[in-house]
Amino acid sequence: MWINHWARHEAGLKQVVSCCAVEEVARWLEQADPPQSEVATPALPVVNATA
Repeated sequence: MWINHWARHEAGLKQVVSCCAVEEVARWLEQADPPQSEVATPALPVVNATA
């Protein structure tokens, strides 16, 4: 019973973990190299495009 329940939600769990990982990587990149200009592209859309 548990295996059927787990398999049904596994895809959603992967999506949540992936989303959190992308946000974490973007935050880390912005801290490591903060944008020097106000027109700089934010890190989140760039990391999102590569994920």
